[in-house]
Amino acid sequence: MSYDQENFKGAGVLLVCMVSGTPSVILIYSKEKQAWEEPGGGYEKHLPICNTAYKELFEETAKLINIPATTIRQYPYIDTITKKKQLVYRLFIVNVTFSHSFQKRNVVDALRRKFHSNLVCLLQNPETPGEYLESTDISFVPLKLFNNIQPVVPKRVCANKLVPSGEKKRFYIELPCGKKTIITKRLKKIMKHEKFSDALVMSFTKTKPIEIY
Repeated sequence: MSYDQENFKGAGVLLVCMVSGTPSVILIYSKEKQAWEEPGGGYEKHLPICNTAYKELFEETAKLINIPATTIRQYPYIDTITKKKQLVYRLFIVNVTFSHSFQKRNVVDALRRKFHSNLVCLLQNPETPGEYLESTDISFVPLKLFNNIQPVVPKRVCANKLVPSGEKKRFYIELPCGKKTIITKRLKKIMKHEKFSDALVMSFTKTKPIEIY
């Protein structure tokens, strides 16, 4: 479905890949939100929505993942709509793979090392814009873990009471080790979107994966 520019709230990119034969997503850790999410942010007005997706991906992965906007727009996407203002957040689902330099090592560790190396360089440069410092970590998460997203109940509120006004709801998924990992409400909404599964399958089966170096 097409929307006018004034209808957009923002855009992002969910990177999907196979890790040791397991369908997974690549998430970043937001320092401000204290939670894991996909790279994404506010709409850059008067530009194609895919440009916002490109910009957010490049910034929030500390310049590690650079996929042109013209490439991103060729991939499947889903639109989530805010209840109050009926604004659209467009998420592109991009299938990626990793170059030989990654494959000859542990891919998970290699990606995190490169991310943190880039982040250190950005932190050492006093002229680095704040947008490049919003994420503090990157990781792979198996898609199957999102089948059981649970709400985080604030400690000062009983389970049978509503979350106090002004306090945002938070959610978590449980890792195989038993550790609870906090995710953003936006990511939860994406994973539960009625068209997410179809877009995911299309990205894995109908598109060529982009190689990350």
